Amino acid sequence: MTQAHPQSPSPSTMPRPAGPAPASATLLAAVVQYEALGTGSGGAAVARKVAAHVELIEKAHADGARLVLFPELSLTGYELDSFDAPEHAGEPSAWLTDGDTRLQPLRDACADTGTTAVIGAGWREADGTPR
Repeated sequence: MTQAHPQSPSPSTMPRPAGPAPASATLLAAVVQYEALGTGSGGAAVARKVAAHVELIEKAHADGARLVLFPELSLTGYELDSFDAPEHAGEPSAWLTDGDTRLQPLRDACADTGTTAVIGAGWREADGTPR
C-alpha cells in the first residue's frame, strides 16, 4: 500500500510578495579587507588584533552593516610558525579555544551593536585538535 504525499510547489509556482522587500528583510554586510597587524610572539598579538576588530565592527555598524566578514586568520595572523611555538609561562597561545577570554571584547561589541561578525583564527578544540 502506498501513501499519497502532497507535492511541494515548485519555486516558480510559489506565491511571491508584491512590491519590494520590506526594509527589515535587507541585510547590509561589510566585507573587511584587512592587513593583519604586526606579528607577535605566540598569542601576544591577539589582544591588539581583537581591539582592531572591535573598532572595525563598530565602524561597520555605524555605516549600517549587521554582518561583518573578516578574512581567514585575521585574528591570529598568517605566520603559521607562531602556532608551533612553545607556550611560555604567562604568555597565551596563538591558538584560540572555546571560551577564550580574549574573545570577550568581540562578543561584547557584537551584542552591543546587534552585529554578527565572522572572524578567522587558528582554533584548537578542547582535546587539542587544531581546526
